[in-house]
Amino acid sequence: MFKTIVVDPEKCGACHICEMICSLVKEGECNPAKSRINILRGVMMETPVVCQQCEVFFCASVCPQR
Repeated sequence: MFKTIVVDPEKCGACHICEMICSLVKEGECNPAKSRINILRGVMMETPVVCQQCEVFFCASVCPQR
């Protein structure tokens, strides 16, 4: 079964919690530079860029805007 994350950039508050939990789960430390999800800053909104490789999407489960 294929799983995917559907991202609505208009809902992203750019809190970066998803980056922190991803690096904690995958690398054992809260370091956004080691995260597999990144929040890109645009002109009018922030856009999450996700890797979609995890069996369990911890980044989506901690999002306060979902």
